[in-house]
Amino acid sequence: MVGEMGRIHMLSTDLSVVSVAAWDADDATEGTNARLTYSIEKNVIDERTGEAIFLVEPESGVIRTALCCLDRETTPEYTIQVVASDGGGHKGEEIVTWDRKRRLRNG
Repeated sequence: MVGEMGRIHMLSTDLSVVSVAAWDADDATEGTNARLTYSIEKNVIDERTGEAIFLVEPESGVIRTALCCLDRETTPEYTIQVVASDGGGHKGEEIVTWDRKRRLRNG
């Protein structure tokens, strides 16, 4: 999976912060095996509310903020584990980290 992240200081709610993409070798015209959906297997949890900080759009792979006002000065790095699953039950995962330099790192 690959991704691209914008340069931002303060993250607000529902802001697109990264887009991940995967591909499947199955023929897209042959049923649902080549259909990919995305999920977050390991998320960052907000200490104050106990809620997940990020969410992913299952069809597009766009990762958005689920909470308001995430400040890179108080938390310089966020790491999540994203999973792409095909219709045949196969999965691929990637660790995605946003660091204080505001660059995406794939693990």
